[in-house]
Amino acid sequence: MRKKILILLVLILGLTVITNAEPYKPKPILWVHGYSSNSKCWGAGTNIGTNGKRTNEINVDSIEINSAYNHFLPYMKPYAWAWYNWEKEREIEKV
Repeated sequence: MRKKILILLVLILGLTVITNAEPYKPKPILWVHGYSSNSKCWGAGTNIGTNGKRTNEINVDSIEINSAYNHFLPYMKPYAWAWYNWEKEREIEKV
């Protein structure tokens, strides 16, 4: 009797997990650098917004030739496009 109850509970738990599970979407870690450093240590500066603060956008004109950013960019573009298409497929809005 205990074995049947245990099997039933495992099945219920398994079905609950399967029906409520969302697709796994890992957050890519592109580069890790020190606490007080910025994007310039990789050879790419950011734009300055209308409020005078730096934004998350890379200023294309600031990318230094033979910098780390310039080296890794071709490797990261396929991941960025895959991420973009994944979000577009599922109609996920950016926050």
